[in-house]
Amino acid sequence: MTEAGIDVGKMALDLAVEGQPRLARFANMCHGIAKLVERLQFLGAPPVVLEAAGGYEEPVLDACCDTCLRVARVNPRQARDFARATGELANTRTVRCGRRSGHASTRPARVDQACLCDRRSARARWAGRNRSLRHRTRRGRATHPETTTRPARSHRETLMSATEPSLRELAARVLPLIDLTSLGEDDTPAHIQAMCARAREHGLPAAVCVYPEHITTARRALAGTGVRIATVVNFPDGGSDPARVERETRRALAAGADEIDLVLPWRALLAGDHDGARAVVAAARTACAAPALLKLILETGELAAPEQIRAAAELGIAAGVDFLKTSTGKVKVNATPAAATILLDVIAAHGGRCGFKAAGGIRSLDDARGYLQLARERLGEAWITPAHLRIGASALYDALLPHLVTPA
Repeated sequence: MTEAGIDVGKMALDLAVEGQPRLARFANMCHGIAKLVERLQFLGAPPVVLEAAGGYEEPVLDACCDTCLRVARVNPRQARDFARATGELANTRTVRCGRRSGHASTRPARVDQACLCDRRSARARWAGRNRSLRHRTRRGRATHPETTTRPARSHRETLMSATEPSLRELAARVLPLIDLTSLGEDDTPAHIQAMCARAREHGLPAAVCVYPEHITTARRALAGTGVRIATVVNFPDGGSDPARVERETRRALAAGADEIDLVLPWRALLAGDHDGARAVVAAARTACAAPALLKLILETGELAAPEQIRAAAELGIAAGVDFLKTSTGKVKVNATPAAATILLDVIAAHGGRCGFKAAGGIRSLDDARGYLQLARERLGEAWITPAHLRIGASALYDALLPHLVTPA
């Protein structure tokens, strides 16, 4: 069975998974822990081992227990001794993190079992030790007496408070990457006009994404702003008719669209009909010539398996699409960090020429921060521009606006 180890630091969590050569790093705060747990669930909920780290492991330990992940906490000295016994260098983070899962399975008698899908049992088991850890420094000296009155989650709250000053900067970074989206079945011209007026007043996104019948309304409402008009084709079903896709694409461009978000025939791909899927993408690419952009919606939540997501990404890049997009936002599972990681890895392997768009369920700045970090780790800060990275959202736009308002 695949196992995972978590190396715990004050500000970061490094995840090592058996059989995977690269570490994945997450922030040791609420949003990062949530992404880490989501990654573990995506990997099939492997057994997890983490080392005690002066109380800094408590939030991730609680999160694993809350989601019924099998998790064990070990003494760091035991982990280092195990690494030495196996001939590894225990002073490197990669080895310590990677060896930790082996330590849990090889020496079960020396591992403190933190929890096995029982949060209450875990908290009872560790309550006494956690109180001691919170009231001591790394050298074992008592901290200031005021710390004894802090709640159990004070570490997590302190880290979140420390990030607050950067929210304004993050909001300003994310705004020009947003595809402000309204794809409601009951959308009216008045609704689209109101959305565009709000964007003109409060902050311009990279694009607005609307149904084809609202292209003209959006273009008129945003005339002179430089905001691009995106629309959807073959949406949301992802049919397999190339002629239909070509007609829809040409009509959308004639109506004034700058960008086409095309749904891949993902059902055909799952059925093994790769040629049929390629034909649909090729039809759209033929109709959608530069300077118009073609984004390919892979519907990663329906493809589900990493190998299928990777195959769809490779198909899109081979067809010359300008962006790989995660989801329509119309299915149960939409954008996830795990799927984004696969797409960004494929994009990076092809030199970063193709862009990436995350869409579906991205509602907060913490969500956006995670996707920016995934892109930054693989393609660099300079790559993160509207020409390469987009986030399709409406709730996210609402979430970032308060951080851009200048205090009175």
